[in-house]
Amino acid sequence: MTLCVRLFLALLFLLAGWGVYNRWSALGVFAQNPSLEGVLESIKRDPTGPEYHFLAGLLYRDQIDYLDTAKGRQHLERALELNPYSWRYWLEMGRTIELEEPSEAEAAYRQALELNPNAASYHWRVANFYIRREEFRESIPHLVNAATL
Repeated sequence: MTLCVRLFLALLFLLAGWGVYNRWSALGVFAQNPSLEGVLESIKRDPTGPEYHFLAGLLYRDQIDYLDTAKGRQHLERALELNPYSWRYWLEMGRTIELEEPSEAEAAYRQALELNPNAASYHWRVANFYIRREEFRESIPHLVNAATL
C-alpha cells in the first residue's frame, strides 16, 4: 500500500471517529441535562442529529417557559431535512403549522400517514384536523381507520 493510500485511510478513520465522538458527546450532554439548554448544547455537538432538533422544536412549541413557535418550526424543519422518513417529525410539523398554514399542515399529515399508515393515533389526529376545518367527508375514512386499527 502506498503512503498516499495509507494517509487517506487514516484521515478517513479519523473523520469517522470524530463523528462518532460528537454523537456520543451530544448524547452524554442530553442524558445529563434533558432540558432545552441540554438539547441546544447537544445540537452544537452533533448538528446533524435530527432527534435533538425534533426535541428542541417540541420544547419551543409546547413548553410555556420556552414558547417560540417560529423557533420550534425552524427546528422541526431542520429535523425533517436531516431525516425526511420520520413519521413523527411530519406529524408534529403538521400540528405546529396547522393554524397558520392549513394546506401545508394537511400535506405534512398525509406524509406522516404515508410513512406509517397503521398508526391509529395518526388517523385520529388527521380526522380531527378535518373536523376542525369542517371537512367532514374527508374525516370519515380516517375515523374509520382509527377505529379499526
